[in-house]
Amino acid sequence: MNKPITILGATGDLGSQFANHLLRTGNNVHIVTRVGTLKKLQKRVRLGSKKVSQVKTLFDKQIIENVLHNSLIVFNFAGLVSLSFTPKVFPNVLLINGFFP
Repeated sequence: MNKPITILGATGDLGSQFANHLLRTGNNVHIVTRVGTLKKLQKRVRLGSKKVSQVKTLFDKQIIENVLHNSLIVFNFAGLVSLSFTPKVFPNVLLINGFFP
């Protein structure tokens, strides 16, 4: 099986529209969403039997590395803006948003 196109942030406006477009056009799609947002995702995206992974946080470097390794490409629509990131978490915020230290 081909690696999927992975989407982070598919519960938002742009991410859900992009996910629906990819699904309508027959792409292999994997959606990663936070625990507790599945109902919102199901209202916005026509999932069918597509793979959805729920994670506690996207600030875990191992989760992000696993997503990158197992995806053809990753599109990040997750809103990760905050002024309260600790020095320990900040490098993972950069990694999630495509800035590789």
